[in-house]
Amino acid sequence: MGTYANTDPQVEAIACAKLGLVPDTASTQVISRDRHTEYVQTLALVGAALERFSTEIRNLQRTDVLEVEENFAKGQKGSSAMPHKRNPIRSERIGGLARVLRSYTVAALENCALWHERDISHSSVERMMLPDCSVTLHFMLREMTEVVKGLGVYPNNMARNMNVYGGVVFSQRVLLALVESGVSREDAYRIVQRNAHTAWNTEGGNFRANLEADSDVTSRLNAEQLADCFSTDLHQANLGVIWERIGTEPARLTFTGQPSPARFSTARCCSPRAAGRVTHTSNRALDRGHGLGVNKNVPVLPACPGFSPGDTARPAECSGPGRAAPAAAAGPVRGGRSSGRG
Repeated sequence: MGTYANTDPQVEAIACAKLGLVPDTASTQVISRDRHTEYVQTLALVGAALERFSTEIRNLQRTDVLEVEENFAKGQKGSSAMPHKRNPIRSERIGGLARVLRSYTVAALENCALWHERDISHSSVERMMLPDCSVTLHFMLREMTEVVKGLGVYPNNMARNMNVYGGVVFSQRVLLALVESGVSREDAYRIVQRNAHTAWNTEGGNFRANLEADSDVTSRLNAEQLADCFSTDLHQANLGVIWERIGTEPARLTFTGQPSPARFSTARCCSPRAAGRVTHTSNRALDRGHGLGVNKNVPVLPACPGFSPGDTARPAECSGPGRAAPAAAAGPVRGGRSSGRG
């Protein structure tokens, strides 16, 4: 460090080599704190990613959405005043701690400027900041792991939300179909908007039924073309590309007709309650025009310890009620343990 007036640079090189380090390019009495700042900012960015996930889970767990839900343990209380509540406490905790991590980036940046590049005002900050932000992120990662492992998924509610008011969320597909049929975009927009707004926020409102009764639509689109507008096939056609980018085989969750949520947890995989919730299938199992599909013909093979993609039967150690499924439909539900098991 410094100008090496009293210590040969080779001494520094040897010491660093023994510690698995390399000498700093140019340092004074202390190493420039931009290195430490980069570390803290990286932790804050990881925390921000976890907060992004947790915020989405919290929004999806809202009573009016309820497409996913954190695991709620037996005897757990969501609110001391309102017994019905099932708050996503882990996701809320992760979001709060992400703010703490971001606050440390300010302190880390403040540490970069030192008097004559050699005072130690940074030291007191780092003695608190570095261990605290490191431990905090470690805790957040463990919390998010538990959230994902026990996450409940409600396919019925997904289908309900997509088809609210007769599937108004599919208005863009109808608009584009009309344009492709030769209608100007301005006229097509007016036609679709009229039918959507008639159904919007109206009890019994049905966007699709409105379209089927509108001669401006039926004169351009036949029943099959209109049904295609309400299919999710197009939206899922390229999902395999995303799965491949993250190094995972494409998976499709298909509701099997049971009212219970799908749970991404091997702890419940062999219990009667866990069997029959969700199956993994590679074929197109979506019912045309009904959003998330119902596939009652694919046998259910709950994920369990020792079960791998491609297996056609449950291993001997898994004594639950599931039965063997065809190879095309067998496989664990993605989203649980890092090994790929459900």
